[in-house]
Amino acid sequence: MNNTLKPKILKKLSLYARSKGNPNAIQWRILGACVDRVIIEPTLERFDFVHDITQISSIGIEVLNRSDHESAVIVELIELSGEPLRDLDHFAVYRLRQGGIKRSYGYLDEPGECWFKIRFNPVVHNFVLFSMPEVDYDSN
Repeated sequence: MNNTLKPKILKKLSLYARSKGNPNAIQWRILGACVDRVIIEPTLERFDFVHDITQISSIGIEVLNRSDHESAVIVELIELSGEPLRDLDHFAVYRLRQGGIKRSYGYLDEPGECWFKIRFNPVVHNFVLFSMPEVDYDSN
């Protein structure tokens, strides 16, 4: 993403994803309007997005297929304006293709889509999530 001046409501949003195991054994793709992709290490990539703090941004990863039991995609970090967003499972939903929702803590090892909804600016986002009670996915 270039460094041109942007209105104050637009912030850089980055998702860092790492491949674990055999990279040929897992197929995945990024979801959302990615504006840049940077390969940091052979197994670590950064995907950049633009987040409007007056809107809700949805970004994610879809695991398309996995042919072994050791491979996975790990969401190492999500940053908004250089600030890490904490507790991924508070603002992520990992819907499995076979049905159901899984708590993943950023570890994606089954076919399905994991979406992260980003709200506000980084300080408010972290404060609101810190204030929330623990999410219970099993209760109806």
